[in-house]
Formats: sequence, C-alpha cells, structure tokens
Amino acid sequence: LAILVSIAMVMGLMLVPAMAADTTPTVTVQTVTEPATAGDTVTLTVKIAGNTGFNNFQWIVDYDTSKLELKEFITSYETIDDEGEPTTANYLNGEIVTNIANPLKDNKGYITAATASVITKNGTLFKLTFEDKEGAAAGDAVVSIISEKFATVNDVIYLNDDCDRFNKKAIDYKFYDVQKILGEFDSSLKNLSLENAMISLGIEFKGNLHDAKDDALNSMLVLKRMKENLNISINEILDIVPNLVDINKDGEVESVTLNRMIRLENATENKSKRNKTNKKVLAELKKYIEMKKIEASNCIDDTNPLFGKKICFSRNFESHKIKAAFNIINELAAVGAVYDMKASQVDIFVIDEDENDIRMTGVRHAQENGKDIKIINLDEFLKVLNLSIEELETLDYPQDYLVERHKNETTYFGNLLLDFYKGEKTCLI
Repeated sequence: LAILVSIAMVMGLMLVPAMAADTTPTVTVQTVTEPATAGDTVTLTVKIAGNTGFNNFQWIVDYDTSKLELKEFITSYETIDDEGEPTTANYLNGEIVTNIANPLKDNKGYITAATASVITKNGTLFKLTFEDKEGAAAGDAVVSIISEKFATVNDVIYLNDDCDRFNKKAIDYKFYDVQKILGEFDSSLKNLSLENAMISLGIEFKGNLHDAKDDALNSMLVLKRMKENLNISINEILDIVPNLVDINKDGEVESVTLNRMIRLENATENKSKRNKTNKKVLAELKKYIEMKKIEASNCIDDTNPLFGKKICFSRNFESHKIKAAFNIINELAAVGAVYDMKASQVDIFVIDEDENDIRMTGVRHAQENGKDIKIINLDEFLKVLNLSIEELETLDYPQDYLVERHKNETTYFGNLLLDFYKGEKTCLI
C-alpha cells in the first residue's frame, strides 16, 4: 500500500560553546511527501543549520519498522580531485561508524561520529536510504533521530577544545570510559546512553540530562552500582579491564589519534586503488579513441550532421558513465565523427548535469579566443545519434573493445574463444 513519508526533526550534538553565539543549531531530516509503494526506495538528507560548532554525536535512527527498512547510510559523495580525477569525499571528517540494524538498539539504525577538531560547517551531515516494506499500512511513516551521549572520551575532547579556545595548556591524564567498562561486564548494556544505562541498572537520575556536572555525578553512580553488583572494589574492576585505559596528552586523546591514523592509512590505500583503477580505465579509453579515429576516417557517408566533427563530453560524464562513453565513441566513429579529450579543440562540447564541469573552463577560454565550440546538453546530442539515455544504460561495452581487451587478458583458451568471437574459426569445447 502507498504510504506518505513524513520526517520528524530531533536535535542532539556534543556542542562546543561559541563566544557571543546568537543562534541555536538545528538538525533536520528531509521530509518527502510523494506516495511510496512496496519496494520503492527513498533517500533522505540529514542537515545541520545554525551550527555553532560540535565535535561528535551518537544517534539512533528511529522509524516504523512495519513500514520501512533502513538500507544504507550515505556518508560520502562523488567529486573530482585537484587533478580532475574522480574521487569520493566525506560529508563529515572524523571517525564515522554506522550500523543499519544495531541489535543493541532494537535493530534500528545507529551512527556515531567523533573528531578532534570542531565541525562548524552547515549543510549535509549524511543521508539515509529507506525501502518501503511489502504490506505496509497506508499513512505517515515518521523517521526520527534520537541522541545518544554517554562516552567519557567525548568529554575529554570537549575539555581539550575548551583549553585550546581559552589558550590554556591541556591537562595530561589517564582515564577510563565508564560506558566501555559497563559494556565489558554486560554486553546488553554496551553503547547505551547514560539515561538508559541508569534505567537498566535501576538507578534514579540525579539533576538534568546533558548537564556536565550532573552527567559526571550520574556516571559515578553507574560505576558505583557496578561495584556493588560485582561485590569488588573499583581498583579490582580496573585491573580486570586494563585494555580500556586511555590517555590524554598534549591535548590529544590516544585512542582518537590511533583511529585517525588507521582511517588515514585506509583512505590513502583506497585512494591509491581508485587512482590505479581510474588510470587503467582512462588508458583503455584513450586507446579505444585512437582505434575508432581510424574507423571514422574511413567513413564516406557525410549525411550525418556530426560527420567530420570533433566531440568531447564533460569529465563528469566520462568518469562516471564509462560504459556509455565507450558506446558513444563507437557510435560517433560509425557516422564519421571522432571523440577528443581536449575540450578546447573540439567542435561540440556535451554537458551532462554539471554545467560547472572542470572542462568547461577550457571550453570558455577557447571560445573567448575565437574557437567556435557549440555547447549542447546530453539529451539534445543523443537525439542526433538516435539514442536515449535509457538505451545507453542497457548497452554492454562495444564488441570490438571487448575483443581488444581480451587480446591482453586471455590465456590460450581465451585466444581460441577470441577467434570464435571474430568468426575466424570454429571453437570446439
């Protein structure tokens, strides 16, 4: 049944006090009013506005599980690096951990973020993709974000930021995270908020939630109740969990620094892999372009308006729709046109969705210097080739490209198969 997705807004950040701040930060989840049917997916953007600065959050994504299923957290987006190569960037810098169905949170979504530096930007924090469930009852499906804040390391980061803000030397000390100790002794209490941890242990909350002094007092009460339940001293508790000790030195938390180094190493490795893949594909594309130039030069039918023209597409299209790019180059050769990656030297420049594509600068500069370059959109261009975007998306790589690639990758068996593709001999297996 069709449902209407309506989104609620909830706030919950580890805020950093701003001097003379006259705004209150708000976090909102996008509202979608279009009806959805079983199997439909919808992606909702979570944004922050009026940001006075924060350094971490711990949020549960709460929603009606009878109507929706959380399929994905989207924490990064595709972009182009300084060298014009496709890459990905995170909406937020720092340590981000997500779980689309956390068993400790009633199988709801869970996301945490922590960074040693203060985040002050406004805009997108992350995105959520949901799928409408089969048999969902008609009506609104409310999605909310519930704040979870009970981790000593967050307070340490907060104190370090304050010391830095007021030009004070950060305090060096060792500390234990009560939340982690609690989870070590009872896995069912792992990652609970302070309020829920106290409810689970039968402790009455003292004071106000998220008040620094009251939270410190109540954290002590949690540790005290653990001591009573286990019938051992606090020192004995700490002796049992020596691996949970953390160190704050020179304004840096050891565990946060270590996690940052691991993320940096992983990011560097992943970028290196992406760059190698991108360079390999780019090399294959260039090779294919040169191969098709020969075919285009042999075309004698000059009736197509693209005959004899040089064409270039936006870098965004070329990088993210590589299979379509191969097919378009193949189609161009068939009508006597050639593809050229140097946008400033072509007759026609085709833009996809981004009119500020990195190649547009070269095109504009060439036009200013007298070069006649026609700029058209993708739909208009494809009509000349009697193609549509939908058709392009269903096409496989051109056969002659696959044959050429197999030449470099196949074994003896593959070479027999290659001959079979070409129709040069019968392949018996």
